[in-house]
Amino acid sequence: MYQHHNTTVQGGVPVTEDFLLKNSSEILKLSNQAKMVFHYLEQIAYLKAKGDQEGTSFLIYSGGLDDVIDSVQDIQTKLQEISNDLCPDE
Repeated sequence: MYQHHNTTVQGGVPVTEDFLLKNSSEILKLSNQAKMVFHYLEQIAYLKAKGDQEGTSFLIYSGGLDDVIDSVQDIQTKLQEISNDLCPDE
């Protein structure tokens, strides 16, 4: 459990247990989202390596690739928000 030692991040925001929990929870969600993106891309690479053109095309053109792009953009945005929380003046 986090013990408060009058610690603040840049910008004077107090580092409380809630602050740490909020940010660590969000980082865990982003990690899980990145894992899903990785597994999707891994499936495409596997099917391509096997020469499964139909399966590869299906995964790419069924809307999954758009979802990957959206997920990566979401991960980037949320990581920037967490960075801004930790170092608001950077």
